[in-house]
Amino acid sequence: MTPGTILFLNCTSCSGKTTLIHLLQDALPPPFLDFDLDKVIWMLPKRYFYPPLWDQVLGKADQAG
Repeated sequence: MTPGTILFLNCTSCSGKTTLIHLLQDALPPPFLDFDLDKVIWMLPKRYFYPPLWDQVLGKADQAG
């Protein structure tokens, strides 16, 4: 792979994405970063974890599914 390559994994939860990322990081020569939305959300200021600001971050969850 050339510098600037992005590996995008889009899978359901508990499908092994983290395991695959760790295996790829061990096997591939360039330093690949593990970057996911769950980690980014927790970087927000704490005031965003509660309504009404939480709804602005992820959209209003007013129905299941």
